[in-house]
Amino acid sequence: MTNRLAEALMRNRRLRMIKELKEHGVEVELNDFLSIDESMALVIETRDFMDKHEPQVDVLSYEEALICIPINISILEPYEKGKGILLHRFLCETGAIRLKTGDIIANIDFFIGFTGFGDREYDFEFVGTDFNYGTLVERNEYNILMLYWG
Repeated sequence: MTNRLAEALMRNRRLRMIKELKEHGVEVELNDFLSIDESMALVIETRDFMDKHEPQVDVLSYEEALICIPINISILEPYEKGKGILLHRFLCETGAIRLKTGDIIANIDFFIGFTGFGDREYDFEFVGTDFNYGTLVERNEYNILMLYWG
């Protein structure tokens, strides 16, 4: 595939995502997407962060995680005017997305599905742009680990 074609496909996927986000009241522009390289580096950084910190919640079932995420997301409320970065199931194709933290809090149920966590396809990961706050929900083979800080 040529670079121009790959770029056109990425732009098209981003535009579809922007449309879906706008349907839920979330304003995003093309320049809010990180590059694929930046996104992959962020994936590594979030995994390293998770490995270095003790999770606050360790649940055995996916259903428990779906209950805990909306409850625990409230820790981000002091940062609701700031921006963070959302990792999602299509980040290898589009890049991660810079979003207002308040949008994540207000639309948490939508974002659980949007990221792929709702379909058990991807972890739920949202971090402040400088890692001063965030929430990481990581699935592993035995349980689900949740780390919230801020």
